[in-house]
Amino acid sequence: MLLCRRLAQLLLCICLTGSTFFAQDKKTSDFAYPGHSQDSSRRCDRNHTPTSALDYLFLPGFPGSRISMPVAVGGMVNAVAAMPFHLGRYFRVGHVSLSLTVPNPGSHAYVGIYDAHGNLLVQGKFPTDEPGDFTIDISPRVLLKPGMYYFTIGAEDPTSQAMGYLFDEGNLNFIHSGTAANQIMDGSLPATLGTVTPPQQGSTPSAVFTP
Repeated sequence: MLLCRRLAQLLLCICLTGSTFFAQDKKTSDFAYPGHSQDSSRRCDRNHTPTSALDYLFLPGFPGSRISMPVAVGGMVNAVAAMPFHLGRYFRVGHVSLSLTVPNPGSHAYVGIYDAHGNLLVQGKFPTDEPGDFTIDISPRVLLKPGMYYFTIGAEDPTSQAMGYLFDEGNLNFIHSGTAANQIMDGSLPATLGTVTPPQQGSTPSAVFTP
């Protein structure tokens, strides 16, 4: 009788533990980027520490003077400036922020992240009606895995400006940065970049990506 009671207690503990793990996994899971299932997102979370709320991506971030500069790089309206970067960790994007300094009512500024093949993963669309620090929610959040990506930025007008760094002042290598073949159209960044043609036409404002 005592043995049966102990076996019942052991089985109850196993069931409760399994339920707790399942609940935690379900609570922390989100959708991955297109082409990756929610199940694969959960597997990543089991093997890697979840990102901290203090974690962020500041793109592009370089040593240099911080000033207000046109969102449309080189004054090219609807053009998409693309700059490759390497991500060395798993990171979920849930918000995108941009500091607008010079407004242009009725227009929009765009920032995004594309994968190494030029497919759009994350888009932040900002009305440029007034200056200020703005944050866009990304829902569902997008899981970025370690690897190469493109940071992109562009605007529907030549006058709106946002804060960034003059990264073309120093001796830095941007031979793979340039203008994408596809442009902003119908209120959205292009689904694919197409060919990115160097050289980079100038510095760009910076965006902050957070969980």
